[in-house]
Amino acid sequence: MNSPRWADGLDAIDFPKILERLSRETETQMGRERTQHLEPSLGRQHLLAEQAALREARMLLVSGDASLSGAITAGTLARIAAKGGVHGGEALWGIVNTLRVGLRLTRQITDGRFPTLNARCKGVYVPESLLDALAGALREDGELKDQASRELASIRRQIREESRALDVVFERILSMPSWAPYLQDRVVTLRFGRRVVPVKIEFRNKVRGLVHDESASGQTVFVEPLQALEHQNHLTVLERNEAEEIERILTMLSAAVGAEADVLERLQEVLGWLDEMFAKVRLGGAMRATLADLGGDRLRLIEARHPLLTTPVPISVELSPDQSVLVVTGPNTGGKTVALKTVGLMVAMALSGMMIPCQDATTIPFYERLWLDIGDDQSIEQNLSTFSSHLSRLIPMMREARPSDLCLIDEIGSGTDPEEGSVLAEAMIERLYQAGAHVMVTTHLGRLKLLAYRIEGIENAQVEFDRQSLRPTYRLLTGYPGSSHALYVAERLGMPAPLLERARERMDPEAEAMKRALEDLEQINARLRDETADLLLREQHLQDRDRQLSERETRLERERQAMRERGLNTWKRQLDELTRKFDQVIREVRSQDAQERQAAMEKLRQAFRAAQDLPSDLQSDGPALGDNERLQVGDWVMAEGFRDAGRLVELQGRTATVEVGALRLKLPLSDMRKAAQSADSQASRRKSSQRTLSAPVRSTVGTELDLRGLTVDDAVYTCDRYLDEAVLGNAPWVRIIHGKGTGALRKAIQQQLAGDPRVVQYRLGESGEGGDGVTVAYLEEPNQ
Repeated sequence: MNSPRWADGLDAIDFPKILERLSRETETQMGRERTQHLEPSLGRQHLLAEQAALREARMLLVSGDASLSGAITAGTLARIAAKGGVHGGEALWGIVNTLRVGLRLTRQITDGRFPTLNARCKGVYVPESLLDALAGALREDGELKDQASRELASIRRQIREESRALDVVFERILSMPSWAPYLQDRVVTLRFGRRVVPVKIEFRNKVRGLVHDESASGQTVFVEPLQALEHQNHLTVLERNEAEEIERILTMLSAAVGAEADVLERLQEVLGWLDEMFAKVRLGGAMRATLADLGGDRLRLIEARHPLLTTPVPISVELSPDQSVLVVTGPNTGGKTVALKTVGLMVAMALSGMMIPCQDATTIPFYERLWLDIGDDQSIEQNLSTFSSHLSRLIPMMREARPSDLCLIDEIGSGTDPEEGSVLAEAMIERLYQAGAHVMVTTHLGRLKLLAYRIEGIENAQVEFDRQSLRPTYRLLTGYPGSSHALYVAERLGMPAPLLERARERMDPEAEAMKRALEDLEQINARLRDETADLLLREQHLQDRDRQLSERETRLERERQAMRERGLNTWKRQLDELTRKFDQVIREVRSQDAQERQAAMEKLRQAFRAAQDLPSDLQSDGPALGDNERLQVGDWVMAEGFRDAGRLVELQGRTATVEVGALRLKLPLSDMRKAAQSADSQASRRKSSQRTLSAPVRSTVGTELDLRGLTVDDAVYTCDRYLDEAVLGNAPWVRIIHGKGTGALRKAIQQQLAGDPRVVQYRLGESGEGGDGVTVAYLEEPNQ
């Protein structure tokens, strides 16, 4: 994989320009150095690890602060310091930034979501004690803080005090009348680090002080007054002491950096690698690129786009052991060379650990060598003709190519006699085919177009040419050869028509027939492609329309179900309210006379039953029950929203009328299922005026009802009717005889009484009242 063949010719496919773009995406000098020297020479396992790292780097860029801005070559500086070098404050502050970046990134990477990045950063240590020492001594501009040492703080305090004293001296001089006539201007300036005032040249001997300089015009001298001399001498001493203390502190800090040289070199290496990873992700995003699937023996590029073109036309190329050679033909300026470069660039980028501008499912083998013969290296100095320059690259290829190689050859057989060039090109293609290498060549030679019809593993392709517009479309079409369209191209570029006509007349008849056959084939294939594309477009349109209709139907069904659910909830709330009012009205009816009570009770009963009917707009039109759950009149069913079982009394299409205890309801079939009928089922009270008992009812007059001998259903029905009569009769309580037996009848009666609004409370009979064989129900609050 480290063959020099990778380095040869990469310029021809514009790989260095990709590295320039990649370098511009970096943030550090380390990252730039790594990307500028990147080559497709990584090992198989290394490449797979790089791809895993790129995926994690993309996650890190999206989810956190992954900036390396401010990081510098701290390891290099530390190695210099380890040899006794002293760094300035600016360089040391750069190390502070580097340590902070390293600390932040290593903490992010070690949180468990980035195992590949974490493994690569293994062994990286950020010396926080060094970070604290540097950050405590330096400001962001690289200057030392006063608190870097006690001595420095003391010196700087004295400098400030001496400076203030000098300010007072000069303010007094500028305001003194005795100085006013001598001054050129009432300002204080600096000469050689000392404060001076500008004095007119003619008065230089009139003032007491030292002359430090003279103006260019000779009209002004700069004088240091004697009053400031002692202060400025002291200030000079203090500034020299400050410089010495600063040098001492920087030496100490540099030594601390040098002591961590190994650690900082490792950190520099990892930060440079991370910068490279982040740069690859950013460039991939800018190119709308993806990570290719690496490995296998099949090259499969899906809609690959040349990343350096503004509006590239995507191409798709496939090479495999069964179809290992692709011969591309077509007109000049039609895009053959661009297609060749695109393939080479995709492979070089992918095998350099970069994302490539292709569609997902693109596959690239681990090629060991990339052989390139693209461009013309004609050289007068080296006595190389066009043909010779091609051969200088083709001869090593013919000798050394093997199955793990990719060979890209532009205009094979060109630059010499067409007949000899054709047979030589044919022999070279057959040699590479026999070697098992993946090969893509471009040519104008008609002889090579026939190879695909003689050798099974060779396939033709063409760059499309639109004869109507006389322009190339730059699309790469596989499966058949193309014409060079030389006369059409010449016509488009302005060649005189009479000259073109004479050229057509002189063409070999067989060659002309072959050319026309190829052109006709191109036209037929173009029409087939257009018709196929139109059919696919129509199919896609129909699929989109079906999807939209399905989504609309689903949305409308959800809205309808939601409206039904809201309506059903409203109806249930109204029914609950009506039940509450029913209980209240019963108590009021008791106060009326018997005839009025009977009429009022019947009217109330009818209103209650009417309210129980499910409104028609809330009835579901859901699917019918399956064959194993088909319902018939008389079946016991469980209805959605009800605890007790009910008997189905009427079927109407997809709805059914069900009696649940005293309620008579219309419900959708989809909201019910069959319930097992048994003596202790959840069957509850029910009312029906169209019903006769299957056994005689034995009741005593007044407040006692004997239900012994009845079925559970008949007993519940009889008890319900009896409670109506008891309420109308203003009975305060009733005694219901159900016997002991299995307890099923007692349980059913007590379930009925528990849910009956007419019953205030109930209890089992006491000794003397029948014990467990009797239930006493109170229709009004019992006296305590």
